[in-house]
Amino acid sequence: MRQRSITLRFLCVALPLLLSYCAPNDDIPLSYPSIRKQITVNGNTCFRPSLAYSGSRYCAVWQGKFDYGGLDMEIGYALFSLQDPIPFVNAYIVAKGDSEAPKVLWNGLNFWICWGNYPTGTLLFHEIYLAKVIDQGNVSVYQITNTGNSTTLNRFPSFCWTGTEFGIAWMQTNAQENYTASTIYFTRVASNGAKQGPDIQITSSSMAEYPSLVWNGSGYGLCWQDDRNGNKEIYFARLDSSGNKIGTETRVTDSAGDSEHPSLIWNGTRYAVAWNDNRTGHHQIYAALLSSEGSKLSGDIQVTTASVCSWYPRLVWCGDKYALIWHDSRDGNFDVYMTYLDSSGKPLAQDKQLTFTDSDHWSPNHAFVWNGSGCVVVYGDKTDPEGDGEIYVLY
Repeated sequence: MRQRSITLRFLCVALPLLLSYCAPNDDIPLSYPSIRKQITVNGNTCFRPSLAYSGSRYCAVWQGKFDYGGLDMEIGYALFSLQDPIPFVNAYIVAKGDSEAPKVLWNGLNFWICWGNYPTGTLLFHEIYLAKVIDQGNVSVYQITNTGNSTTLNRFPSFCWTGTEFGIAWMQTNAQENYTASTIYFTRVASNGAKQGPDIQITSSSMAEYPSLVWNGSGYGLCWQDDRNGNKEIYFARLDSSGNKIGTETRVTDSAGDSEHPSLIWNGTRYAVAWNDNRTGHHQIYAALLSSEGSKLSGDIQVTTASVCSWYPRLVWCGDKYALIWHDSRDGNFDVYMTYLDSSGKPLAQDKQLTFTDSDHWSPNHAFVWNGSGCVVVYGDKTDPEGDGEIYVLY
């Protein structure tokens, strides 16, 4: 009888604690962006946005068709504060030609944009470019790679600022192999646009794609998806300040399905990575924590459980917790959703739907930043009166 009494008392105390750990805590006050403003009035397709914050204003970049009927994609950008009037019409072209997948960051002095682009006068190969935004309509552009090979494409860059220079990672694929092979490369670039050393090959597997690069204060963390095991898995590597690989790679996922599109961040003491994964039959969003040495500190944390596909996670650190956005089609269209995770990766709330549209978003078509008091999201959708893809901000 005494044993049974002790057991019951233990369950009364332990069970609520266990349940509170496993379930999201909806009692914690969390903020979500809800005010929407339109950034572009382009009258044509705009998608794949990225966003950076300087402390006083934002820079949004995107891929779009500015030539009204032409086939080429260009890179556009807009500088704004959240107090600017609607709509923003201060959109400028960074690069003409066939350009794609821009990223933007603030280095303490200027916004910088990185993207892939066909060099002027050729449609044969893709190179990586970097641009310093001096002001609206005024940029300095630097060509970073110069492969000069008509079968080589350098695409989908990820870049970060170390405090003194840029680190850039990208995927390189080759037409001679029918674009069925891809390798991750890395290089360093000074603040004047000059390269600091050679391009360094990071991976040697047959298909390494979509790098996500961060700076940790003394070196780099790098994630990518890789099919060396017969399906796509997420891998992680540490690089020193020169871009040389440190130690062995960490296989982050070991899933029966495909794990794709990693989003890696550094929170000051450890890494966190999010990705989408179809191990359950539908693509869901997962996350994991990694130590400063790259070892896994957690199992795979399943964030979404909807019976539809969830894609393209984006992760940021908010000072004491993580914020995560993605898109899925649980309401019949691809809308942007958001949640928060605590410092151990535990979900703090149920999924919050941020956008409500009757038209699918392009993929991937969202990005966000933490501005010190809340999250600001940019995304593209086709719900303007003309049915064209435009870029919007939520705050």
